[in-house]
Amino acid sequence: SGFKSSIKLVRADTAHSADAKSILNVLTLAASKGVVLEVEVDGVDEIAALDAINEIFRSGFGEM
Repeated sequence: SGFKSSIKLVRADTAHSADAKSILNVLTLAASKGVVLEVEVDGVDEIAALDAINEIFRSGFGEM
């Protein structure tokens, strides 16, 4: 990622978290369609990072 901020995804039902900058960590969430994820972003470019994440989700990860 080109962001300096830390970006974490948290699975709401289990509280399991993953570093969103690592695809292998994200895969450990086993988050299929319908699973609620929370995003935690902290750092100097956190707003830009959160905007980028929101766009990825809105676009359906390029699958829609």
